[in-house]
Order: sequence, then C-alpha cells, then structure tokens
Amino acid sequence: MGRIATIFPGVLPNIILASVPTANTLLPPLSSFLTATTDGSLKTIPLPLVMVLHSNHPNELSAEVVATLSRLAQAGVRLFNQSVLLKGVNDDPQTLADLSNRLFDAGVQPYYINLLDRAHGTAHFEVSDEQTKEIISQLQTLLPGYLLPKVVRDRGNNRGKVVFGLESL
Repeated sequence: MGRIATIFPGVLPNIILASVPTANTLLPPLSSFLTATTDGSLKTIPLPLVMVLHSNHPNELSAEVVATLSRLAQAGVRLFNQSVLLKGVNDDPQTLADLSNRLFDAGVQPYYINLLDRAHGTAHFEVSDEQTKEIISQLQTLLPGYLLPKVVRDRGNNRGKVVFGLESL
C-alpha cells in the first residue's frame, strides 16, 4: 500500500483538478510498483493508494476542494482525514461534526483527531483533557459511529499514537 500524508488537496486543489482529467490517469507511478518474477522479468503489481489529508475546519472545504477530493475518491484513492484539536478553531462539537459530514460527503473518511503536540509557541491552541472529554462526549451524540474519528495523542520519541484515555495502557 502506498500512503501519502498531505495538505496539498486542500491548499492547491486546482493543481490536482488540472492534472487529473479522468479517474484512470491518476498518479500512475504511485498506484503500482514493479516486482521481479521467478524468471527474472519485471511485472507491475497494483498498489492501493491511501491519502491522509490534514483538514481542521469545515471552512477549509471549499467547493473546489470538495471537487478535488471527490475526483481523487472516484479515481480509487482511499481518502482519510486527520485533524488537530485546536482551541478557538475547532474545539466545538458542532464544528467537528460539520467537518466529519463535509469530509464524508466528499469521499473522505474522518480518521483521527490529534491532540496538540506541546511544541514551543503552541500552548494557546491547547485544549485541556477535561474539555476534550466533554467535546468528544457531545460529538458522539451528533455523529454515527462510522463518522466519529479516533481521538489520539502522539506519545513522542517515535513511539506512535495512543487513543486518548488509554495512554496508561
């Protein structure tokens, strides 16, 4: 599987729309790979392509962005989204529900809501754990389970992500 994590479709959707005239022409070098056969020849094997987007607010999803995402989905790219929970930006259950619904309508599966990494200069965007619990509790009443992204925290030091509330396990 090929995996691309990018903000590109949300930032420059016109580039993708202009370069993908049909679903069959989408990113051919990335959608397959070469492998050697037992006789030493090479053959192409299809490679499922996954694109993980980074969209934090439904206002990022203009008509042009939605058209781009829909074109990618129609071309067979599996689209997922990860957001960062940001104080004053998307720390509201309705905003997050609207984001999940707009993404899904464009063929994108809401996947992760990342809690803010504690990097220098970002403290003013941090949402407390208590507020996060309340937001997620309310979000669960607004969305069906398949549209509810996992809330995760990065463990740091390349140890991956852990589901919020399960950090001690």
